[in-house]
Amino acid sequence: MREKMVAAFDRDVRMAGAQNFEEGMEKAKMVCGILTSMIVFANNFIQEIRTVEDLRKKFDDRMSLSEREQAVLLIALENLPQMVRLGLTAFTQKFVSILPPLTTGRKPAISSGQAKEVLVYVSQLNLQGVSMPIAKTRAAQKFGCSRRTIDRLWANRSALTSESPPTIQELIDMLLRQGNADGWKMPVD
Repeated sequence: MREKMVAAFDRDVRMAGAQNFEEGMEKAKMVCGILTSMIVFANNFIQEIRTVEDLRKKFDDRMSLSEREQAVLLIALENLPQMVRLGLTAFTQKFVSILPPLTTGRKPAISSGQAKEVLVYVSQLNLQGVSMPIAKTRAAQKFGCSRRTIDRLWANRSALTSESPPTIQELIDMLLRQGNADGWKMPVD
Protein backbone atom coordinates (compact mmCIF):
# COMPACT_ATOMS: atom_id res chain seq x y z
CA MET A 1 0.00 0.00 0.00
CA ARG A 2 2.85 2.36 0.86
CA GLU A 3 4.38 1.99 -2.60
CA LYS A 4 1.00 2.71 -4.22
CA MET A 5 0.79 5.92 -2.18
CA VAL A 6 4.35 6.91 -3.16
CA ALA A 7 3.61 6.20 -6.83
CA ALA A 8 0.38 8.22 -6.67
CA PHE A 9 2.15 11.18 -5.05
CA ASP A 10 4.98 11.01 -7.61
CA ARG A 11 2.43 10.95 -10.44
CA ASP A 12 0.63 13.95 -8.93
CA VAL A 13 3.88 15.92 -8.70
CA ARG A 14 4.52 15.29 -12.40
CA MET A 15 0.93 16.17 -13.34
CA ALA A 16 1.46 19.50 -11.61
CA GLY A 17 4.21 20.29 -14.11
CA ALA A 18 7.44 19.03 -12.54
CA GLN A 19 9.92 17.03 -14.61
CA ASN A 20 10.70 14.76 -11.68
CA PHE A 21 9.88 14.26 -8.02
CA GLU A 22 12.77 16.35 -6.70
CA GLU A 23 11.88 19.35 -8.89
CA GLY A 24 8.27 19.06 -7.78
CA MET A 25 9.26 19.08 -4.13
CA GLU A 26 11.47 22.15 -4.65
CA LYS A 27 8.55 23.99 -6.28
CA ALA A 28 6.25 22.87 -3.46
CA LYS A 29 8.73 24.15 -0.85
CA MET A 30 8.93 27.49 -2.66
CA VAL A 31 5.13 27.87 -2.81
CA CYS A 32 4.70 26.81 0.81
CA GLY A 33 7.46 29.25 1.80
CA ILE A 34 5.67 32.13 0.05
CA LEU A 35 2.33 31.21 1.62
CA THR A 36 3.92 30.82 5.04
CA SER A 37 5.68 34.19 4.74
CA MET A 38 2.44 35.92 3.79
CA ILE A 39 0.53 34.32 6.65
CA VAL A 40 3.27 35.03 9.19
CA PHE A 41 3.51 38.68 8.03
CA ALA A 42 -0.26 39.17 8.31
CA ASN A 43 -0.41 37.37 11.66
CA ASN A 44 2.46 39.40 13.14
CA PHE A 45 0.91 42.65 11.91
CA ILE A 46 -2.44 41.75 13.46
CA GLN A 47 -0.87 40.57 16.74
CA GLU A 48 0.92 43.91 17.18
CA ILE A 49 -2.32 45.89 16.83
CA ARG A 50 -4.63 45.71 19.83
CA THR A 51 -6.07 49.22 19.76
CA VAL A 52 -6.51 52.12 17.35
CA GLU A 53 -3.53 53.76 19.04
CA ASP A 54 -1.40 50.70 18.23
CA LEU A 55 -2.44 51.07 14.60
CA ARG A 56 -1.53 54.79 14.58
CA LYS A 57 1.87 53.99 16.10
CA LYS A 58 2.43 51.29 13.47
CA PHE A 59 1.71 53.79 10.70
CA ASP A 60 3.96 56.41 12.33
CA ASP A 61 6.78 53.87 12.33
CA ARG A 62 6.22 53.24 8.62
CA MET A 63 5.76 56.83 7.46
CA SER A 64 9.10 56.89 5.73
CA LEU A 65 7.09 56.08 2.62
CA SER A 66 6.90 58.66 -0.16
CA GLU A 67 3.64 60.55 -0.66
CA ARG A 68 2.90 58.41 -3.70
CA GLU A 69 3.47 55.19 -1.71
CA GLN A 70 1.27 56.53 1.09
CA ALA A 71 -1.50 57.29 -1.44
CA VAL A 72 -1.26 53.77 -2.84
CA LEU A 73 -1.37 52.33 0.70
CA LEU A 74 -4.43 54.45 1.51
CA ILE A 75 -6.28 53.16 -1.55
CA ALA A 76 -5.38 49.61 -0.58
CA LEU A 77 -6.61 50.14 2.99
CA GLU A 78 -9.84 51.78 1.82
CA ASN A 79 -10.51 48.66 -0.24
CA LEU A 80 -8.86 46.05 1.96
CA PRO A 81 -11.38 43.18 1.61
CA GLN A 82 -11.42 43.63 -2.17
CA MET A 83 -7.62 43.84 -2.28
CA VAL A 84 -7.30 40.62 -0.27
CA ARG A 85 -9.71 38.94 -2.65
CA LEU A 86 -7.83 40.27 -5.68
CA GLY A 87 -4.50 39.09 -4.29
CA LEU A 88 -5.80 35.64 -3.44
CA THR A 89 -7.49 35.35 -6.83
CA ALA A 90 -4.31 36.27 -8.69
CA PHE A 91 -2.30 33.87 -6.53
CA THR A 92 -4.68 30.94 -7.00
CA GLN A 93 -5.29 31.49 -10.73
CA LYS A 94 -1.75 30.30 -11.41
CA PHE A 95 -2.46 27.05 -9.57
CA VAL A 96 -5.82 26.62 -11.28
CA SER A 97 -4.12 26.89 -14.66
CA ILE A 98 -1.40 24.36 -13.74
CA LEU A 99 -3.12 21.76 -11.60
CA PRO A 100 -5.59 19.29 -13.11
CA PRO A 101 -9.19 19.53 -11.89
CA LEU A 102 -10.66 16.96 -9.55
CA THR A 103 -12.66 14.60 -11.72
CA THR A 104 -15.19 13.28 -9.28
CA GLY A 105 -17.98 12.83 -11.77
CA ARG A 106 -21.44 12.26 -10.47
CA LYS A 107 -21.74 11.37 -6.79
CA PRO A 108 -22.33 7.62 -6.60
CA ALA A 109 -25.80 6.53 -5.55
CA ILE A 110 -24.26 3.64 -3.64
CA SER A 111 -20.93 3.79 -1.83
CA SER A 112 -18.36 1.10 -2.51
CA GLY A 113 -19.08 -0.33 0.94
CA GLN A 114 -22.83 -0.52 0.30
CA ALA A 115 -22.36 -2.16 -3.10
CA LYS A 116 -21.52 -5.49 -1.49
CA GLU A 117 -24.51 -5.20 0.83
CA VAL A 118 -26.74 -4.62 -2.18
CA LEU A 119 -25.39 -7.68 -3.98
CA VAL A 120 -25.77 -9.87 -0.90
CA TYR A 121 -29.31 -8.59 -0.37
CA VAL A 122 -30.33 -9.29 -3.98
CA SER A 123 -28.73 -12.75 -3.81
CA GLN A 124 -30.48 -13.61 -0.55
CA LEU A 125 -33.85 -12.56 -1.91
CA ASN A 126 -33.25 -14.60 -5.06
CA LEU A 127 -32.24 -17.65 -2.99
CA GLN A 128 -35.50 -17.28 -1.05
CA GLY A 129 -37.40 -17.67 -4.32
CA VAL A 130 -37.98 -14.00 -5.19
CA SER A 131 -37.55 -13.40 -8.90
CA MET A 132 -34.48 -11.41 -9.91
CA PRO A 133 -36.42 -8.34 -11.23
CA ILE A 134 -38.42 -8.11 -8.00
CA ALA A 135 -35.31 -8.67 -5.86
CA LYS A 136 -33.56 -5.82 -7.66
CA THR A 137 -36.58 -3.54 -7.25
CA ARG A 138 -36.72 -4.28 -3.51
CA ALA A 139 -32.99 -3.59 -3.20
CA ALA A 140 -33.45 -0.24 -4.94
CA GLN A 141 -36.22 0.65 -2.48
CA LYS A 142 -34.24 -0.50 0.54
CA PHE A 143 -31.01 1.30 -0.42
CA GLY A 144 -32.67 4.46 -1.76
CA CYS A 145 -31.43 4.36 -5.34
CA SER A 146 -32.81 3.61 -8.77
CA ARG A 147 -33.47 0.18 -10.17
CA ARG A 148 -30.99 1.05 -12.94
CA THR A 149 -28.25 1.52 -10.31
CA ILE A 150 -28.95 -1.96 -8.96
CA ASP A 151 -28.90 -3.35 -12.51
CA ARG A 152 -25.46 -1.79 -13.12
CA LEU A 153 -24.11 -3.15 -9.82
CA TRP A 154 -25.46 -6.60 -10.61
CA ALA A 155 -24.03 -6.55 -14.14
CA ASN A 156 -20.59 -5.55 -12.80
CA ARG A 157 -20.61 -7.74 -9.68
CA SER A 158 -17.57 -9.70 -10.81
CA ALA A 159 -15.57 -6.47 -10.92
CA LEU A 160 -16.17 -5.91 -7.20
CA THR A 161 -13.10 -7.26 -5.48
CA SER A 162 -12.72 -7.87 -1.78
CA GLU A 163 -11.47 -4.27 -1.53
CA SER A 164 -13.39 -1.92 -3.80
CA PRO A 165 -11.51 1.28 -4.63
CA PRO A 166 -12.63 4.16 -2.43
CA THR A 167 -14.51 7.07 -3.95
CA ILE A 168 -13.53 10.74 -3.77
CA GLN A 169 -16.60 11.34 -1.59
CA GLU A 170 -15.38 8.72 0.89
CA LEU A 171 -11.99 10.46 0.99
CA ILE A 172 -13.61 13.85 1.62
CA ASP A 173 -15.82 12.36 4.37
CA MET A 174 -12.78 10.76 6.01
CA LEU A 175 -10.84 14.05 5.93
CA LEU A 176 -13.79 15.96 7.40
CA ARG A 177 -14.22 13.38 10.19
CA GLN A 178 -10.48 13.55 10.97
CA GLY A 179 -10.55 17.34 10.82
CA ASN A 180 -13.46 17.49 13.24
CA ALA A 181 -11.61 15.10 15.57
CA ASP A 182 -8.61 17.44 15.40
CA GLY A 183 -10.76 20.46 16.23
CA TRP A 184 -11.33 21.98 12.76
CA LYS A 185 -15.02 22.46 13.59
CA MET A 186 -16.13 21.74 10.03
CA PRO A 187 -19.66 20.50 9.36
CA VAL A 188 -20.06 16.85 8.35
CA ASP A 189 -23.13 15.90 6.30
